[in-house]
Amino acid sequence: MLDSGEVYASFHQYIVDTQQATVGLYRLENASDHWDWIEIDGTVGPSGQPDAFERLDGTDGARLVYSRFGEHSWFFSPAPQ
Repeated sequence: MLDSGEVYASFHQYIVDTQQATVGLYRLENASDHWDWIEIDGTVGPSGQPDAFERLDGTDGARLVYSRFGEHSWFFSPAPQ
């Protein structure tokens, strides 16, 4: 959760039949009578792609802290709108 109250999460989906996995970043949005996880453009894709989004590691005020495949550091960026 960011200081603004926005909620983000990363999900990892493994599909047994194809033995493939996808990862992505999502934002929780209110749809009047329920809440939906909305995909953040450019973050959802096959697991393990070099330099691609790997997972949300946390937040720092108004910034998301995340990691990318093949990188050994955290990245900080403003939350997408």
